[in-house]
Amino acid sequence: MTRRRVVGIALLLLGQVMGCDQSPPGADTTTPATAAEKARRDKEAVLAMLRSVPTSGLPSEEVIQRAGPHLAALLLLTKDDCHGDDLYPALALTAGLCQQAEHRQYAVAHFGEIPHPDIQLSWAVHLFNQGAASPEIVTFLSAALQSKEQSQLIALIVWPNIADFKVRVNQQAAALDASDSVAGSSNAGQTVAFPEMVRITAGTIQMGSPATEEGRDTDETMKEVALSKDFYLGKYEVTVGQFRRFVEDTGYRTEHEREGDDYDWRRPFKNLRQGDDHPVLAVSWHDATAYCEWLSKQTGQSYRLPTESEWEYACRAGTTTAFNVGNTLTKQDANFANWEGSTEGLAALSATPLGTTSVGSYKPNAFGLYDMHGNVFEWCSDYYGDAVGDNSGERYHVVRGGS
Repeated sequence: MTRRRVVGIALLLLGQVMGCDQSPPGADTTTPATAAEKARRDKEAVLAMLRSVPTSGLPSEEVIQRAGPHLAALLLLTKDDCHGDDLYPALALTAGLCQQAEHRQYAVAHFGEIPHPDIQLSWAVHLFNQGAASPEIVTFLSAALQSKEQSQLIALIVWPNIADFKVRVNQQAAALDASDSVAGSSNAGQTVAFPEMVRITAGTIQMGSPATEEGRDTDETMKEVALSKDFYLGKYEVTVGQFRRFVEDTGYRTEHEREGDDYDWRRPFKNLRQGDDHPVLAVSWHDATAYCEWLSKQTGQSYRLPTESEWEYACRAGTTTAFNVGNTLTKQDANFANWEGSTEGLAALSATPLGTTSVGSYKPNAFGLYDMHGNVFEWCSDYYGDAVGDNSGERYHVVRGGS
């Protein structure tokens, strides 16, 4: 995954620890002659498998295991492909496949692409019941419960717990509405005292980038990393307003302030525009850790900085491209200047009317996280090293994101 160097540094918080690649686990990695031919073969395999599933009861574990590698094709079945006797097995498989974290992650990332309304609804219900529903899915279910036809299908899926299901969906939908009305997308950090957190379901990721990726650094060796526990990550970068509350409550002075530097979080760089809803800059790793400790005491929850593997897993959100929006990052996707290689560096930045943007100004990734690309660097808890979680290398901490 390509790293873009940036204008400053911000905090990205990992909340209460409870404890992918884009292809479904076990998927066929052979390269067919054409993408169309592969899609045709996958669809035929899925339909043949569905016809072997009983039209009542739940599919066997063996059938669920066989279905896993064909998850992508299963999600792309249309009403023309799957109807009548084929539909029940497709819906029944959803419950089994949703038991595995890797399949949940893939389905969440591609939820909006599911063309069959009944299959999409079935996935939404099971993802919600597994605690893996994104805000998009919660909103989808809230609307579906207003439809008589869709409510009937939901009732069949969750029987006999439809009343409890409705209550839980409506509660989460109301919480999202309240969050939107308070936070918005342009002033979230200004009005929300503590960071909003997004639950990230555990799974596996290929960290690093292939040798052929443009802009790749030499230390981006490919390696598979398995995250065994769900975790919460900050929806937005920590803002100036949130950091100010910490400073005012504790009297804390950042390292730059204590050392008498000519810049700090209050005045990061000359001409750099910063409001309370912008990400905080010029904070050290120790400053970030101090903020986490204060936040833990204030909320009664456990906050820390994410590891690099947690950060990259959350940033990718199920994608395998150079960026989570594809192989190219545009100014419509993120706020970035790409100062890498610039001989002027921060001096050039200080002399120009550039700056950060309000958190949440760009579209979130598939996990509902904002500014994972662009805006500012984000601290991780571990040190740079060859191995995942290796703290024995050079004694400086990992930063990710930026522009």
